Amino acid sequence: GAGDIRLMVKAQFANGHTEESPGGGAMAIVLEGIFPSGDDERWQGDGWRFAPKLVIDGVSVPGHRFSFDFGYTFRREIEINGLTVGGTFDWGFAAHFTSQYVDVIPEVRGSLVVGAADLGLEESPIEAGITLRVMPIRQLAIQAGASAGAFQGFGAPDLRVIFGASWLQEPDQD
Repeated sequence: GAGDIRLMVKAQFANGHTEESPGGGAMAIVLEGIFPSGDDERWQGDGWRFAPKLVIDGVSVPGHRFSFDFGYTFRREIEINGLTVGGTFDWGFAAHFTSQYVDVIPEVRGSLVVGAADLGLEESPIEAGITLRVMPIRQLAIQAGASAGAFQGFGAPDLRVIFGASWLQEPDQD
């Protein structure tokens, strides 16, 4: 079944990649709210969460991107099979390869349980996945992907399927 719903807002505050000077770096803040809609009893939901993160991008001349993100997830403390989980430090790495028709985005992301008695695989899940993105019109991005837990810590799925749509703001021409 479906898990919790995520809503993200991204605000870019630095960008060295422009049409006049392609390539360079960029930085953004992402604010993510996770709203309970999944079934907690079937491990498909986890209650309300808030996850701010810093994203650092590097853009190559043909427009490919490499991104790192670091953040923290605020959540109520819960117990999962003897593991107490509260807030987590989160990290991720993604590459974004662009082409004329479809973008390919492989990524790896993980978490570390804050305050865990030890940091074994159970307390530090890692997930790997791939997403395909198409842009049927200039401002609309539609993506579909899948991922799986590389190490089966808490929250790492056997399989996660992802669908999304993004509306990209046109740059102001003034």
